[in-house]
Amino acid sequence: MYRMPLVAVLSSVIVASPAHSALFEGNTVRMSHDFDGALLVGPQDAVVGPGVEGTFFQQYYTVDISDGSIYIAFTGIATFDPSAFNGVRVFDVTGTIPSIGSATIGAASFSNLDGSRVTYDSDNVLVDLRGINSQGGEFIRVDVLAAPVPEPASYITMLFGLLCVGASARTGRGKNHVR
Repeated sequence: MYRMPLVAVLSSVIVASPAHSALFEGNTVRMSHDFDGALLVGPQDAVVGPGVEGTFFQQYYTVDISDGSIYIAFTGIATFDPSAFNGVRVFDVTGTIPSIGSATIGAASFSNLDGSRVTYDSDNVLVDLRGINSQGGEFIRVDVLAAPVPEPASYITMLFGLLCVGASARTGRGKNHVR
């Protein structure tokens, strides 16, 4: 009696898994170095592709963005003011980048970094460098994922499952009816 609805629900759960779309590759991003909520250096716009997208404080660090990561390479000796947010902001300038679903530190050569250094919303990734002392040669890699985007097949499968549940409920009603 419940076999058809159970099969429909299970198939919609298995088949209707969301996909992640491409994030930065080929899109225009705007990068800046912000301090205490204000623009300090930049902004620099770049189309994400091969090579370094941005250079900030030329003797201090570069920003290289790939489809799913932001790589900050420190090129010189620098001490970043510890009093307020002091860091890199990468954001969608043209509205073409899918919503950002997560941003985490993937790797770093600094021992005092934790996840609280990275914040994000649907259009921005911020990496807080406050209090970092760089001797040159260090790096931070932030891994970024797009928010899940349901596939069109997911909706079709879910609709099919709902129709099967409805049909099963409708046909089951007649069998238990007392006259």
